[in-house]
Amino acid sequence: MIFMVAYDLHKPDRDYSAVESAIKGFGSWCHLEESVWLVDTTNSAAIMRDQLMSLGTDATYFVQRVTQDWASYGASKQKTDWLNSTERRW
Repeated sequence: MIFMVAYDLHKPDRDYSAVESAIKGFGSWCHLEESVWLVDTTNSAAIMRDQLMSLGTDATYFVQRVTQDWASYGASKQKTDWLNSTERRW
């Protein structure tokens, strides 16, 4: 399943590397925008949220399943190719 993972770290000394490493560990990924990622994974939204929360709760995390009915504007070919890949598990 494809999930969108969005986050906002609230502490002044934000450690984006820990969050990004956790997201990359969920499965195949696409870094869509600054704090928005797409992940092709067998995990549930709740499992991913809980793993992200374990990094620190002074943040906002949002995880939502994405359907194959999507559209974009301005996304690079690399990002849309990731979404259009036959390897995606919708």
